[in-house]
Amino acid sequence: MTEQSSIFFPLRSNAKSLLAGAPAQAVVARLKLASLLYDQVLVEDGEYRIQGGPGGSSRFWTPPEESPRSWQQPSQRSREQSSNFTLAMKPTDAPADAPAMVILDSPAVVSWRATFEPIKKDLTSAYDWFVFGHADDPRDPGHALARQERALGNHPEVQALLPDHFVRDLVVRQAHRGLLVGGVYRSAVSMDPLHGRILAAQIRRGTAAPAFGPQALTILVPDVRSLSWADILELRANRGLRQYRELLRRPSTSPRGSLRWHRLPDTIRTWRTLG
Repeated sequence: MTEQSSIFFPLRSNAKSLLAGAPAQAVVARLKLASLLYDQVLVEDGEYRIQGGPGGSSRFWTPPEESPRSWQQPSQRSREQSSNFTLAMKPTDAPADAPAMVILDSPAVVSWRATFEPIKKDLTSAYDWFVFGHADDPRDPGHALARQERALGNHPEVQALLPDHFVRDLVVRQAHRGLLVGGVYRSAVSMDPLHGRILAAQIRRGTAAPAFGPQALTILVPDVRSLSWADILELRANRGLRQYRELLRRPSTSPRGSLRWHRLPDTIRTWRTLG
């Protein structure tokens, strides 16, 4: 059976651009273009909350909600990035009224709330190429991945781009792990410009290589920015685009890796286990 071509949109390595207004609309345009050029568009569901500054960082994922979340507002991001963020914990067996201990209190350099959920309201079962879901990070026995990420974080180009140590570690890890998930599922990966610069530094460092060389196929596609999702649905049936998508398919065995997929209650679809 021929494997479908796919492209993966991770939350963390699109987090900077998932902001109401022009940034989010640019991400939606990438989703529309991907819908024309790939059989499947894998979209990470739920929400990632990412904060980092000179005192440390925190990140956590929460499952999708019954009512889709909205984009983070610029005013909210600006307000949070001009104040401190805290992280507090207490033992699981502590009394409910016991105070939590603050373990992190730092000025916020980044405060990103990333979600793709706003696009769900425009989609129906007809848009069956969208596959929403979530995967755990790849396991890292021996901390090999962590060592690679530290080495990339020490690259002068990356240090100049992201001077704050904890923020740099966050962004490097997010870009690297997004690529790994895409690799396990044999998918292209789409990320925002900031995380894309981490990938470019990795290529220049010689630890990654572009999938296509100078002989890559050139294709002209409509300007998707002004197109509705109904227009995208109609264009997907175009014979030329169907033929292009066929070129991206390659017969292969099902990929296997250490990722564990979570099946999520969702009105569209959920990612399925491929291995």
